[in-house]
Amino acid sequence: MLFIFAWLKENQDGNSFEKQVPLLFLGNYLRRQGSNEIFNIVFLEGYHQLSSHYISELKAVGFNVISFSREFQRLARGFPGLARFGKYEMFCFLRWQTLAEYLRVENTRGQVFQIDGDIVFNAKPEEVANDAKGLTFVLQGCPAFVSIANGDGWSTIGKNWLNSTRILKVTHP
Repeated sequence: MLFIFAWLKENQDGNSFEKQVPLLFLGNYLRRQGSNEIFNIVFLEGYHQLSSHYISELKAVGFNVISFSREFQRLARGFPGLARFGKYEMFCFLRWQTLAEYLRVENTRGQVFQIDGDIVFNAKPEEVANDAKGLTFVLQGCPAFVSIANGDGWSTIGKNWLNSTRILKVTHP
């Protein structure tokens, strides 16, 4: 399963968001490559700002569009120390915890990938997934690519890392 986490700024709509994170371009490009891979686009904030037309376009190019803002806000309250870094960094830090929560809620097991929405593959995502099968690693930067061999335990790893920074306090179980 492939995941892209996204959020909109206040007063941003689908058109301005698409200019920043070209999801329709990515989806159309993947289909032209012959990819049948379904990407899960998980909106952490701002889903309500998207028009039904834009959401329909995302679905038409093979994206599963998910509003996860309520769950994200609950998770964010558990990491009050992140507030000092600003919203953008909070979203970046918590996307992995959000992924773990999504996998838990949906009872999803097996290999998962989290990529930033501005990554354009030169190979089909199916080929990339095959090459990374069974591997867990993070290519962190801007953009990021994460491969998780098995979602089990990912939440614990992420929570332990956030706790180990000693500047962030986890308040939820």
